Amino acid sequence: MSGIEIQIEGLTKFYGRKRPGIIDCTTVVSQGKITAIVGKNGSGKTTVLKIILGLCSPTSGWCRVNGKRYNPLLRGLPGFGFLPEQVTLPNSISIRDLILHLGMARGLKPGHCLATLKELSHYFELDIGTRLKSSNLSHGMAQKTGIIQALIHDPDCIVLDEPTNALDPIAKKKLFQKLSELRDRGKTILISSHHLDEIERLADEIIVFHDNICIGKYAANEILSGRGRVKVVFTEGLTPEQCTYIKNTMPVQQIDHHCCYLAKGVDEDANQWIVALTQLGVKIESIDTVSLSLETAFLDIISGTGERAI
Repeated sequence: MSGIEIQIEGLTKFYGRKRPGIIDCTTVVSQGKITAIVGKNGSGKTTVLKIILGLCSPTSGWCRVNGKRYNPLLRGLPGFGFLPEQVTLPNSISIRDLILHLGMARGLKPGHCLATLKELSHYFELDIGTRLKSSNLSHGMAQKTGIIQALIHDPDCIVLDEPTNALDPIAKKKLFQKLSELRDRGKTILISSHHLDEIERLADEIIVFHDNICIGKYAANEILSGRGRVKVVFTEGLTPEQCTYIKNTMPVQQIDHHCCYLAKGVDEDANQWIVALTQLGVKIESIDTVSLSLETAFLDIISGTGERAI
């Protein structure tokens, strides 16, 4: 299998009768892109990942891979690599032997599996001795081990749940570089993360979840483009009357006596607002477009004021 696209239609999962995991989720995880799932705790991110991987069954709806129903567990996950949110490793076997067994279970020959293990462990600076066991690993080393086992068989789709947990800055940088390389090779990469600053640097597309509902999928370059907010700095402080007038007549997101932020997109109408402020007697020191951070974009989207989904 090569070039995985995951289609999700009407996906719903209830835990028991009343507790929802996800409700009526419809979206697409694009082939050859890094897609990030973002949302608050308990919003359904991990539930969707588990359903995609066959680790739990939906109450209703379906997932398809390249248009066909596909249960990855029945085929030993040959096309998928998975890093769970919490990496749990058995202590009855060495880390080296564990990864070798997992790689061979996914169809790799022993020699090729060992060569790939050496390459990945060297890349991620993880010294896997022949007798090293999980009890000897730090949290960061365990996370690197989880990443390596997810990549060992060169899967077409890599699913990572909170992949930077416990990683130091150098390891994070190496992971981002590796994921970018895999994306450029046509791999499909799906990430769930709370670290929006990291997603901002990495993702091509962003799927937003809120209150167990998939709000939509967004192109990262559109969310994070220069059409953020217009920052207007005043030469002199506003009077209370001027401040009230601006609040009532302009698309203001934030204002104080010396500065205001107009809603994103209004930079196209900047001249109109400059004229209105001048007529109001406001003296303007500067006007700048401020790019939107992913954190701000996410908060705007879940509050209903953000970009439209693609």
